[in-house]
Amino acid sequence: MSHAAPPGFEGQLLRLPPRAKLWIGALLAVGSAASTRFTLDEGWLLGATLAGLGLGLALLGIGIVELRRRQALELEVARALDERERLTRELAALNASRGNVARHLQARGFRHYAVRRWIAAEFGPGDAGA
Repeated sequence: MSHAAPPGFEGQLLRLPPRAKLWIGALLAVGSAASTRFTLDEGWLLGATLAGLGLGLALLGIGIVELRRRQALELEVARALDERERLTRELAALNASRGNVARHLQARGFRHYAVRRWIAAEFGPGDAGA
């Protein structure tokens, strides 16, 4: 066993945490939308506020998606820890029969590659590889 830490979610866009992206995106979108009515007669300024609105909406959407992904990853890690004994037995049997660990874990509902890899390294006997 490797005693590696369970995988964590690492959002990479702008190196901001997902919740910060969500709030910054919401504030930028609302601020840009509100200021658009004051810039209707200013060509380049209107373009800047519309760009801010687009960026804000994009950050808001990315923040929501990343929060959902992080929650799903954390749920899979918690589930794997709850099923530790069963997974250890199953991976030992798969290793003995030279079965495919990755396919087995996918069939069991573990969707994230990092979680499957961690399960294989942490719960599997020796070099189980996912």
